[in-house]
Amino acid sequence: MQYKLQRETHYYDYMHGIYVRKPHQRDLSVCYKSDYSKIFLEGVEKLMDEYGFDGLYLDGTYEINPCHNFRHGCGYIDRNGVSHPTYSVWKKREMCEKLYEIVHSRGGIINIHTSNNFPVPLLAFADSIWDGEVIQPLLLSGTL
Repeated sequence: MQYKLQRETHYYDYMHGIYVRKPHQRDLSVCYKSDYSKIFLEGVEKLMDEYGFDGLYLDGTYEINPCHNFRHGCGYIDRNGVSHPTYSVWKKREMCEKLYEIVHSRGGIINIHTSNNFPVPLLAFADSIWDGEVIQPLLLSGTL
């Protein structure tokens, strides 16, 4: 299933977790219900300890995205045999809370960018939200 965004040159392929845009780029979504959560948190902890930086800017990490990966417990198949995604909101919230503890225990802050996705259950674990570039093309074209 593909969801067409405002511009035809951009689309998000929910089935495969890929955001495609021009100039040609691809972003692969990560499901934090998977083992990647632990790897990500350990990596941030190690990097902050080793390099002493004072915070994070996370682009998309706090978005709540669909996942079809049955291997780590996401997605389901309906009675007609059609695969559907699920949203691991509470697992992602748990990961964000741990990330917040790691960063704040070292005196840092977390700035997030969520691309017009407003993840209310996760906002308590961020210090600021940056957004807006998704509105700019609409303003320039007179659509807004």
